[in-house]
Amino acid sequence: MCFSFKAYSHPHVFVDAFVEFEIDKDGNLVLLKQTWEFDEMMSESLKEDNDTNADGVFSKEEIKKASDTFMKNMPEYDFYTHMFVNDKSKKIKKAKNFNMFIKDDLVNFYFEIEFENQINPFKDKVDIGLYDGEFFVDIAYKTKGIKVNSNKECKFKIFEDDKHKIYYDLVSPKTISVCRD
Repeated sequence: MCFSFKAYSHPHVFVDAFVEFEIDKDGNLVLLKQTWEFDEMMSESLKEDNDTNADGVFSKEEIKKASDTFMKNMPEYDFYTHMFVNDKSKKIKKAKNFNMFIKDDLVNFYFEIEFENQINPFKDKVDIGLYDGEFFVDIAYKTKGIKVNSNKECKFKIFEDDKHKIYYDLVSPKTISVCRD
């Protein structure tokens, strides 16, 4: 007897994300700072590939090489940063200030996304999800790892985004609604 079934992959890389929203005095979202902390296995692979002199610290040259690769490849995937303003998708095509470091034996990537157009989360519905639509990378928000810097009170909430399911429509990615009750 023969059975057929659809084969599904699963996440191969796990990331804990720290997210910081910068909102200017006019209430516009101007910067999104992200730190990705990779799991032990991926961290070992990143250290092996990038710490070329095996000294346990990434030099400026090693960071530059990793940055060039990251900045070249990740725009195709919107830096795994999915933004919706009033339910309309906004593409993320560039990031800046990439850094890579080791903390508690885990590799971390840091980068910033600057918003050129005015996006006011106090007036508009702004949702931002960090996820890989192919579910090769699983990104989780670190406990107490979300921060909003604003001179106005701004709350956020994390919700399962059923409108933008991923991985064969099986997974509702965790998404952050900014400055919403």
